[in-house]
Amino acid sequence: MSNNKSRQLARKSGGHTVFMPGSYVYSTEKDVQISEEERQCRSDFVSLASGCKKVNLVFNVFLEILEKFESDPKLVDEVSRRIGLSKRKTVSKLVFYKNEYGERAKLKKLLVKQW
Repeated sequence: MSNNKSRQLARKSGGHTVFMPGSYVYSTEKDVQISEEERQCRSDFVSLASGCKKVNLVFNVFLEILEKFESDPKLVDEVSRRIGLSKRKTVSKLVFYKNEYGERAKLKKLLVKQW
């Protein structure tokens, strides 16, 4: 494989950082700022998926869903019915939320609006 080809593959797979003006990332922990609309959309998804209205119950139920959805297909069926998406899209969204908000502190930061 040529040197140029290996660089291109590394860039596509994310193993190679390319300089982009204005996008300096020095810390290891991502603290990505999302818009208020996107935050509200994510918060609504969490509330719908959990099926609860109280914030404390939403925390507990959604974290339990994130822990068990990979091994329990009935849980995925139930969540997809609540949300109104197909099972495939529901699983992909749950994987995203597990990666982003798998910890209670991160989920709390999403759901609780700070004034």
